[in-house]
Amino acid sequence: QYWIRENIFPAKVLERMEYTPDVEKIEYKHKRQSSRLPSVIELDEKILEFLGLWMADGCYDKRSVLVTVSNQECREIIKEIFDRFDLPVKHHSDDHTILANSQPLKEVMQVFGFKGDAYSKRIPEWLFSAEPRQRYAFLRGFYSGDGYATEDEIGIDLINENLIEDIQTMLLID
Repeated sequence: QYWIRENIFPAKVLERMEYTPDVEKIEYKHKRQSSRLPSVIELDEKILEFLGLWMADGCYDKRSVLVTVSNQECREIIKEIFDRFDLPVKHHSDDHTILANSQPLKEVMQVFGFKGDAYSKRIPEWLFSAEPRQRYAFLRGFYSGDGYATEDEIGIDLINENLIEDIQTMLLID
């Protein structure tokens, strides 16, 4: 009755039935949590900027995706992505962190390689072979979060040596 009331069908049941639904019409939902994500998510420039911001200054808690930013333009990017998926935007008590309680978003991001902490994050392998405009959007988000510019240089301030190498490699592509 829960499936009927909630208009959902577990993937395991579909597998047993050997039924393949139209992916454009299905959504991903984590157990009984209320938020849902479309099964197809276009990796447009805004999504990739958001992922860059998360890579720079984001994390997860038990069921949420959090990104810490002070810049208003960056805050708008995060809000736009959360709004796109109908996720209520919440503000942490520190006034700089924006979060969305969404286990599905957290899980999808992790499946696509966005995981770890400040010491262990890595750029997912697939992003190195993405289209140039997609890589640039990711880097724009990343530098908006962890980058700086002076009269003499443009740089990033990181403690993660592997992530520094990933950024260097990405900058050398093309």
